[in-house]
Amino acid sequence: VQRIEARRNLSVTLKEVQKRFPQGIPLLDPIQDLKITDPNLTTFMDRAKALKERMDQHALCTTYYPDNESQRTQLVHLYETKVNYLQRAKALKDEA
Repeated sequence: VQRIEARRNLSVTLKEVQKRFPQGIPLLDPIQDLKITDPNLTTFMDRAKALKERMDQHALCTTYYPDNESQRTQLVHLYETKVNYLQRAKALKDEA
């Protein structure tokens, strides 16, 4: 009985959140919204932003399948497989 009521309460809460935020729940900024003042956090956030910008400009994201994440992931997986085979071939060559 308690589980059914908990599910109803959760459903009501989720509907209220969807009504308040029709475009989705906004992300919180840890510095402005959560008032975190640790200087290490700002350093890490700046690094993360710079890395995100570099990744967005990388040829893998701009040239190869820019609109299809799954195909890019498959391309990276194929490259990893190729590297593994090359390493195995080198190890076998060194053994001989």
